[in-house]
Amino acid sequence: MGRISASRGNCRLHDCGSGDRRARHSRRLRGRRWLLRQRDARCDAYRKPYSDLYRIQLKPEPVVEGRACRFDATVSSLAEEVDLTGAVDFIDGDDLIGSAPVVDGTAELSVSSLSAGFHMIKAVYNGDNHYEASSYYGEQTVDLKSSSTLLTGNESETQLGDPVTLTAEVSSLDHGTATGSVIFLDGNEQLGQVQLSEGQATYTTSELGVGVHNLNAAYAGDDTFSDSVSDIYSLQVNPRTNAKLSRLKLQGISVEQEFEPNVASYSAAVDNAVGQVTVRAMAEDAKATIAINGLPGTVSPN
Repeated sequence: MGRISASRGNCRLHDCGSGDRRARHSRRLRGRRWLLRQRDARCDAYRKPYSDLYRIQLKPEPVVEGRACRFDATVSSLAEEVDLTGAVDFIDGDDLIGSAPVVDGTAELSVSSLSAGFHMIKAVYNGDNHYEASSYYGEQTVDLKSSSTLLTGNESETQLGDPVTLTAEVSSLDHGTATGSVIFLDGNEQLGQVQLSEGQATYTTSELGVGVHNLNAAYAGDDTFSDSVSDIYSLQVNPRTNAKLSRLKLQGISVEQEFEPNVASYSAAVDNAVGQVTVRAMAEDAKATIAINGLPGTVSPN
């Protein structure tokens, strides 16, 4: 509701109610802005600066399973108001593998429990009373332990049909006992496959043919050790003579001289007056030979 007032002869119409409302509204706005500024100031006073976990250094890379590898996580902040404290958690997939305190901006952790293969490591800085939390990812490769295979045998030369025993031993400079199996080979032909026991596998065969055999053993590896192949082990297999020659006869006179069953050739020195030497074999496949005064002699089949 307006009113009429006179001032120096002029009449003016005033809307007193509208002006009062504008003044009150203006005061309320100014008061609200002041409260908001005070609130923001208080929030700024308690807001933590951001931290930045910006690097995980892996030493060494790659690492062999069972050996220690070290994770160095570096944490910093642009604020640099106070030193960062707290700890960094190191996580492999869903598994916590360890925690380390932050000292001079770095958290260091050594572990030797990682299995062979690829690992995505997450480092999480948990923050402290002054800095927010942050995280970073790094990759770690863990190699299998190396292995070496040694093949030995009970003979370097044998006769057809005799049993041959081969032993493969798998070892590693990285320590531990290998598991799994060993394949025994004759050239490219597989003879057999045997499971390791205490790092050794033994294979016996009597099926090798006459001739030279280049044998080796191939270890297939396991979850811890890499595969490996032995050096060549050469074995000579001779034909079996079965020449059980019991005695040597000189002109009808028996001379007691035993012959070894696995020897295929003998020499006998006789006097020039001797006209005939007879050697009798006790087996059908006898292959005995004889020389008389250095000259080839004859062998009767029975």
